[in-house]
Amino acid sequence: MKTWILKSLVFAIATLIYLFGQYFRGVWTERFPFLCLYKESPTGAYCNWPYFDSIGWPLIAAGQILAIAGLILLFANKEGLRKWLWMSAVYLPLGALIVFNIPTESHAWALSLTPSREHATWLLGYGYLFLTFIIVAGTRYAARKKSLSAQ
Repeated sequence: MKTWILKSLVFAIATLIYLFGQYFRGVWTERFPFLCLYKESPTGAYCNWPYFDSIGWPLIAAGQILAIAGLILLFANKEGLRKWLWMSAVYLPLGALIVFNIPTESHAWALSLTPSREHATWLLGYGYLFLTFIIVAGTRYAARKKSLSAQ
């Protein structure tokens, strides 16, 4: 597969994840009364269905993180993209397991110990972006060093 197709696919997947997050957050489902339990907030009414806190915001954060990773990948060469795919194949499922095993109900003794799923997504996302940057910069540096030594 050509690298530009794969890089474009990263942005398409990031967009889909972000849009699914918006859907599960309840913005698009407020017209369906059988799905919603309306809740008032300072910004207006929104659909308060059971997946609001547990799925919507983490998916929105994951979509934003993947879009930033896509921007970093614009500078990746073929080897960097290959290494990034392997890293993502390991990191993303483990990160999803960690995020979705965080309890959504707070207990009094663990109130300050457990982050929300959205915050956990951002914390794991910072590590993901850092590893993405290291892979892209490392493979570009190795390719440059190889081309300079070949001359």
